[in-house]
Amino acid sequence: MKDTLLILIYRGIKQLWVLFAFLLLTAAQLPVDDLKFVNMTDAYGLTVRETTSICRDGVGFIWIAARTGIIRLTDSDSRIYQLPSESVAVSVEVACLDNNLYAFTNQGEIFRYDLLMDRFERYFNFARCTGVAGLWLFDLEADPDGGLWLASSAGLYYYHDNQYVKIAPETGAVTDMTPLDTHHLLAAGPRGIFLIDTERRSVELWNRTWADIEPVSLLFDRGMSRLWIGTQSDGLWYVDTATRQLHAATAPHFPQQCIKDIELVSDSTLWCGIDGRGVWKLSRDGSRVLNIWQEDADNPLSIRGNGVYDLYWQRSGRIWVCSVTGGVSVADLTSPAVTRLQHRINNPNSLVNNHIHALIEDSRGQLWAGTNSGLSCWNPHTDKWINYFEERDSEAFIVLALREDSDGNIWVGTYAHGVYVMDGKNPRIIAHYTRQTGILAKTGFVFDILKDRNGDMWLAGMGGEILKYDYLTRKFETYPVKPIYTMDEWDDHTLILGCNNGLLLLDKNTKKLTTLLTNNMIQDVAVVQDKIWVGSNGGGSLATTCVQMRWRNMICGKVSYPIM
Repeated sequence: MKDTLLILIYRGIKQLWVLFAFLLLTAAQLPVDDLKFVNMTDAYGLTVRETTSICRDGVGFIWIAARTGIIRLTDSDSRIYQLPSESVAVSVEVACLDNNLYAFTNQGEIFRYDLLMDRFERYFNFARCTGVAGLWLFDLEADPDGGLWLASSAGLYYYHDNQYVKIAPETGAVTDMTPLDTHHLLAAGPRGIFLIDTERRSVELWNRTWADIEPVSLLFDRGMSRLWIGTQSDGLWYVDTATRQLHAATAPHFPQQCIKDIELVSDSTLWCGIDGRGVWKLSRDGSRVLNIWQEDADNPLSIRGNGVYDLYWQRSGRIWVCSVTGGVSVADLTSPAVTRLQHRINNPNSLVNNHIHALIEDSRGQLWAGTNSGLSCWNPHTDKWINYFEERDSEAFIVLALREDSDGNIWVGTYAHGVYVMDGKNPRIIAHYTRQTGILAKTGFVFDILKDRNGDMWLAGMGGEILKYDYLTRKFETYPVKPIYTMDEWDDHTLILGCNNGLLLLDKNTKKLTTLLTNNMIQDVAVVQDKIWVGSNGGGSLATTCVQMRWRNMICGKVSYPIM
């Protein structure tokens, strides 16, 4: 099978174990119905759930607003920034405007991110400046001069150089704004839609025909010449910018609930985040519902929380969903599609256990996973799982190593249960090898299994000799006693062995061991062309050739994970 596997792997000091997260299938793009969401709040180990806003800065960081602070996500880590708030906010939002990052609360406290200090600092308190009791700040937009336009329950304001002014009192409350072009904004409120000239700082009424709807969110679609309007309880509407006429979207059965955000995705579809109803995907003209994503307690790959407050689409192909109850979920809309394989409670057609020690793809394209609770085999063509050794006399059955032999059968190395040989075609055990002592005994570990160029199978682990199973004679042969974590083949007569205190060469003919490296706990080893790559605990990643024996330390002083 030519599918590409992406495996997130970590190997502990005394055992090899794998955190198996995703399988990337490059054969075809998934249909939209199969869109899989990953909860980033869980992925980064965050406890924050009440997320309300999201944006991306010029560097590429993702910023997420929550009541408890602002979260910054990178590819490898996360950080939470506390806001120096003077009051408890109901809602917090974040916005990247004119190369500045702002955060603001519904109560009118505005903060700006200081890059040098790496923190959010107070910018100004809008509510205090206006003196309006019970003010609610809905939105911010910036102009090229560095000024801020503020949409609030008290009307439209402009702030620049520590001064603020109320613009066009006739607008009344303004609930949202959206850019029209470089020098114009469109703003909406109960009194209509207004065109804002950011250069002249003037406002004109653009459309007054409301039909008693209450606007909440705006999106200007230049290609369709439409201003989309999400309402509080009257569904989705739009204004034709040529005629300035108001129309209701014709998508059937569309919720009459609060539309918190509207996104144009891939220039082809409208996505609506609806408070209490999840995410709705519409045709670009708003006439058809193409898909709906809502939380499904039985599906870990659904969005988390139906109270969707914000959406963000990256042109790289990701869609981000902010939920006020479930944190942030993200899905990749582009190929390769992502499928997460994991254990599901009370579902026998799933992975037996999520703690994975070994993972291989066999010659038939089946995926074998050795876990803390047995062995699983997944057929991607039928999407069927077969699980082995789930219950063995109430004893934990831990599979540590897997390898396919020349006959297409799977060798299974375990803790305390020896080695099994599984039929690669049918769900049955062909052979089971145990011994009274050594790595195949009740006290033994089989940490690694290797098939060499001759088709012989090598077994290594803790508590006994290295074993070779001769493919021709079908008999075992013993080699020196060494605690081995990992193996690879250098040439026809030499194996590379990684152990708890160094790296060894094993001559298959003479059984002689030669030390290559000492004082390093070797976690993984791989031979690539003429180099031996070694992952160690504390020594980093190392590379050498057997001829020169000159090591190059690639990541000095760090724990190095298994080499793919």
